[in-house]
Amino acid sequence: MAAPVFDRLVGQDEAIVTLSAAVVAAAAIVRGEAVPPGSMTHAWLFTGPPGSGRSVAARAFAAALQCAEGGCGTCAECHTTLAGTHADVRSVVPAGLSISVDEMRALVLRAAVLRSRPFGSFEVFSPWLAPERGPSPTVGAASAAFAMAGMGPDEMDLVQVQDTESGAEIMHMAECGLCEDGAQEEMIQLGETEIGGRLPVNTDGGCLANGEPIGASGLRQVYESVLQLRGQAGARQVPDEPRTAFTHVYGAPGISACTVLST
Repeated sequence: MAAPVFDRLVGQDEAIVTLSAAVVAAAAIVRGEAVPPGSMTHAWLFTGPPGSGRSVAARAFAAALQCAEGGCGTCAECHTTLAGTHADVRSVVPAGLSISVDEMRALVLRAAVLRSRPFGSFEVFSPWLAPERGPSPTVGAASAAFAMAGMGPDEMDLVQVQDTESGAEIMHMAECGLCEDGAQEEMIQLGETEIGGRLPVNTDGGCLANGEPIGASGLRQVYESVLQLRGQAGARQVPDEPRTAFTHVYGAPGISACTVLST
């Protein structure tokens, strides 16, 4: 029996069967279970003439995916998705018959996380040290940002990290999970952190080139990342059309904020 949220798809029995199976598969994937190939994919295309209910089917499908019960039709997740107000579901309605590449690249999905330092974390302004060393707030902020975005450090095409001095960039690369401790030297020597390298770091020169006005540094990082993802960074442009970016800031007395952006 189909979930109640699909009741609005009148005369679309075949579509309901397909979408219902995908919802079940998606829930299984979240639980870490194996699913048949093709039962749930990263993108879906709804086709049909005007008035055929494409947008209705798409919204119902999105609601079922957000719903803990697979599309009950009555919970907050279902209601907000169907109403177009769900925080995690973006509805794009083109003015014409198609959506241009520029329009789609302008839509940047964000994960943003702020963390303060846990007990035992070193802070330069602290008058004392804990007997047992705790992790930096950067570790928690970066980890949470990647989890929120559903992506990993190895999926980033470019990154921005706090670099108020050269050593800070090197330290934060490892704390953000972008490399193992001690691997930074080889990465730099091989040119992997340069604009044309495997993982471009601070493509606009970072804080060392732009200064560090409080608050504006994080905005500058996001702005540079958006330029890169749109292919508008000019001479600084990372090649091969980057699609993902990560930003990180750190400040006294032990605060770190990280974002993940993607087209």
